[in-house]
Amino acid sequence: MSNTDLASLVAKHEIEQTLYNYAEITDQNRFKDWYGLFTEDGVYSAILFVNLEDGLTQFTDRGQSDLKERAAFWMGMWQTDRAKLTHCVSNIQVKDLDGTNATVRSCFHSYRTTDEGDVALYAVGEYRDKLVKSDEGWKFKERLVVLDCATLPASFTDPY
Repeated sequence: MSNTDLASLVAKHEIEQTLYNYAEITDQNRFKDWYGLFTEDGVYSAILFVNLEDGLTQFTDRGQSDLKERAAFWMGMWQTDRAKLTHCVSNIQVKDLDGTNATVRSCFHSYRTTDEGDVALYAVGEYRDKLVKSDEGWKFKERLVVLDCATLPASFTDPY
């Protein structure tokens, strides 16, 4: 195995860990840590798959200021009792990797668990990410959340 192959395997592992870390941070409602996963000019947006071709996003946050506002919104929403949310990330595919930049696609599904213990599938979709390597590790330059639904869930206030 060449040094290039080894470096690529290490980078792919680090990228996977970044995606898993994202899920853990959102599941634990650590929103002040959430925006730190993005670059200074990072972009976070969500879109329904039916609007993908036309590029009609539900929202787009650009830069740390917008990302911090998104985190503050989530923190305000979570002041009331909410069901527990669990994200699962799978089918991670590193499409392009040039050492410090990566394009990644992955699938997600999230479940809600109520205080009574009832569990229900909450959302399913895909992440389309562009990541860059920084001194602190891999960060999101862009994260597009593609929701596999024709309409938003009734309580579309949760982080994806």
